Amino acid sequence: MATEALNASAAAWKAAIEKYRELSLSLSLNQAPANKADAIEIEIVKQEELLLGLEAPSLAAVLQKLEIIFETDLEKPDRDGAEKRLIIDDLCRLHDEAELLVG
Repeated sequence: MATEALNASAAAWKAAIEKYRELSLSLSLNQAPANKADAIEIEIVKQEELLLGLEAPSLAAVLQKLEIIFETDLEKPDRDGAEKRLIIDDLCRLHDEAELLVG
């Protein structure tokens, strides 16, 4: 039963993050006409809200959530941006170490 719930959570996360990435990519590549860009941005915000509301099925998903939350701050050269980048870097390192241990 617990495995089924975890698998369902992972499947829901995978579908939602794939849609988010697809929307973000189409907007960043300027594939949409200007009159559709606003609609895509609205869909991206909705998808972000969905992702943040989903239970993260893994540490990698938690990292993705933080990257969404910190998105604009990570690019800032100020102390706030640097601190958030350090948090992301630490969690990435811990994730990678855990993956090595699990095999």
